[in-house]
Amino acid sequence: MPSGADGDSSRMTDRSWVSDRGGSPGAALTLERLVKRFGSVLAVDRVSLEIPSGGFVTLLGPSGSGKTTTLNLIAGFLQPDAGEIFFDGRPISRTPTHRRDLGMVFQHYALFPHMSVFQNVAFPLRMRARLSKAELTRRVEATLALVQLSGLGGRYPRQLSGGQQQRVAMARALVSRPRLLLMDEPLEANCPSTRWPRHLRENASGFTLVWFKRALPTPLEESHAGTHFGPCRWPRALPLTRLAGRLRHATAAGL
Repeated sequence: MPSGADGDSSRMTDRSWVSDRGGSPGAALTLERLVKRFGSVLAVDRVSLEIPSGGFVTLLGPSGSGKTTTLNLIAGFLQPDAGEIFFDGRPISRTPTHRRDLGMVFQHYALFPHMSVFQNVAFPLRMRARLSKAELTRRVEATLALVQLSGLGGRYPRQLSGGQQQRVAMARALVSRPRLLLMDEPLEANCPSTRWPRHLRENASGFTLVWFKRALPTPLEESHAGTHFGPCRWPRALPLTRLAGRLRHATAAGL
């Protein structure tokens, strides 16, 4: 089991999180020739990518390569100037964010400082779902158990370590049981082992995971596959060992 920056190594995971999904698969995600411009700057240039239902894919690229813009297009915070985004074959580029059945872990967590851990995690449920108090409490507590934060629901973000804050952000993204989870480099700052994506894949089900990163994860088996933004870009995700080899070859060739 992973441990956060605070050294928490609890092995307690509430399997009720898994049963809530009812075996529902993650969303199949397709990007088809996406283009996004900001004035004269071409931020995303005809990006195409297919990610199967339930897949775990790492999108790699340096700063300025268009990763975050692509993430914002998938999430619905931006609309493409050209191209389309498909969830299970259904075009969704004009669908509002709150109707896309996705969760997002922001790079800087974006926790509400005036809310407790429980309130932060419960926030999406209160915005999107009509649940009884008992059901809301059960869902939040199960998700906190998934990220190994049981018993900390009454604390505030300022009372948590950096690793614990990361896990609150993950719990908030997962509590609505999304079919697609987007992670915008949330593990870079305080979690050198970066084993949380694997932990989520092993202890939860029913979602497709897309992890946006600047560098290859360690170890390479952390995700099923990956692709690269920038000059070295491939339209299909590759096994990470093959992707690493191509990147080494491209670097040696001066690309």
